[in-house]
Amino acid sequence: MCCSVSYLYCWFVSSNSSSRTCSSSVAVVVVVVVAVVAKSLVVVVVMVAVVAEALVVVVVVVVVVVVEIL
Repeated sequence: MCCSVSYLYCWFVSSNSSSRTCSSSVAVVVVVVVAVVAKSLVVVVVMVAVVAEALVVVVVVVVVVVVEIL
């Protein structure tokens, strides 16, 4: 079930200590990975929101310019 990196890390840790430490270490790695992914997703959502806002401004400006020309 673990990915290969977690498995290798688990094997390395378990060769130096008990299996309980192994499972808790894998849990810590999973939590860190989830936190990094969540932070990245938040950054992506913020960037999408900023781009969408900029697009709305551009569309409004274009509409105003077209109306002024007509």
